[in-house]
Amino acid sequence: MKKQNLDNVYGNVPHSFHCAVVKSLNKLEEVEPMKSKSKIYRAAIACAIIATIGAVGIVTAKAVYPMIVNRNGDYGLDVTLQQTASNAPEYVKLNLGYLPDNVISEDGLKYSVNNNHKEKCLTFLVVRTNDTDSFFDTNIENYEELTVNDHHAVLANVANNNDFDRRFYIYFEEYSAFIKAYVGSDVTDEEVSKIMNGISVTEGTADDHSGGALSEVKNQDKNSLWDMLSNITDKATPTVNITFSKIELGQTLHNSIVNDETCTATIDKIEVLDNVNNLDEKKFQFYMDDALAEDISDYADENGNLVAYERNSYKYGDGVNTPISEITLTETVNRRMVYVTITVSNNTDSVSTYWYQDLDMHCLNDNNGNISPVEYSEDCIPDIPWRGEISYIDKNDVDTAGYKAGYNSITLQPNTSETVHIGFWADEDMLDDYYVTNCLEYSAGDLYQTESYECIKVQ
Repeated sequence: MKKQNLDNVYGNVPHSFHCAVVKSLNKLEEVEPMKSKSKIYRAAIACAIIATIGAVGIVTAKAVYPMIVNRNGDYGLDVTLQQTASNAPEYVKLNLGYLPDNVISEDGLKYSVNNNHKEKCLTFLVVRTNDTDSFFDTNIENYEELTVNDHHAVLANVANNNDFDRRFYIYFEEYSAFIKAYVGSDVTDEEVSKIMNGISVTEGTADDHSGGALSEVKNQDKNSLWDMLSNITDKATPTVNITFSKIELGQTLHNSIVNDETCTATIDKIEVLDNVNNLDEKKFQFYMDDALAEDISDYADENGNLVAYERNSYKYGDGVNTPISEITLTETVNRRMVYVTITVSNNTDSVSTYWYQDLDMHCLNDNNGNISPVEYSEDCIPDIPWRGEISYIDKNDVDTAGYKAGYNSITLQPNTSETVHIGFWADEDMLDDYYVTNCLEYSAGDLYQTESYECIKVQ
């Protein structure tokens, strides 16, 4: 008997009864599987139900459980929501009664310590539901069904994800509002419990709401509504066409972002550094998805010497039958910095801006002049900056509030030039494969992706 069919067999039951039965059945699944038609299995089901009736009390005819959760493969999760609200408000508002110390939000439903997106990270999604909805989630290692303030909830552990290692879902059926949350690894279990118990949904307004208007959801295609909650889709794999052409030091770079190319640039020198003591610490950029990132002390010792780190290699899966990622190899490797000197020139009579966004770094193979990306074994793909973003810029536009501009750029006065240094983190054992690249074209659609680059080998 399938757990999701218990409501059909036994009629309307309290949510607490459903959770207790599912918990008992989950324990049964931990032992050797039994055939569903066996007398032993049916007896175990009956014992689980009898035991839970004694635990939760009398079954009432009016109570129903609105969210049904089932496994799909080993790591997928199907969630079906039974719509029960007939008078849900047009707008709702998510309220958080508890957050860990210093966790705040300045950008909607994303929260972190002092809004720096590195510690105690939490992200919430609020989706309005219509009729009977369902969604599919992936990479779930295990999960537990809970009751949170009389609402059905699920707390799930994510397989092999060090950054956001838990998710939880709570269904506020009377408001037609489904909450999905991504939880950072540094949020403690006690804090997660307090966060979940502190969540409430109330009626909102057009100016102060979460999750959109209910009337819009009723007119929206159901598949597109739930795409935002699902991690995978059934779209065909797009055709990818990537080309590389070699250029030399001092050759003028093309700039795909500024079509009129009022500013030009040349790569004049490429160096490999093992010490960054002479660089300005304030000019480094640390991205939120960098496993090492906090400040320069995570990369270098007190003398500026770059320190080794542990590099993981992964096998990637579909998140349903296999984890999305699984560590297959861990190695200790030395870190280096590819340090690039460029000259940016504005040869016009007006102020103009050069964008650094075209510049990055790839790991490439040169087969008799035929340049192509390095291919790795599907069972051992290293976590390296094979396509690295700029991690150091000594001349970068800064806005009036003192923050780096949304895009890395430099604005030049008429008929002037500037020498700029940019840097990329690199792994020492991959230096023979690194190329500094300049994007000439990038375009993508549902069934195609085109990229073309100029490239200079790191010597």
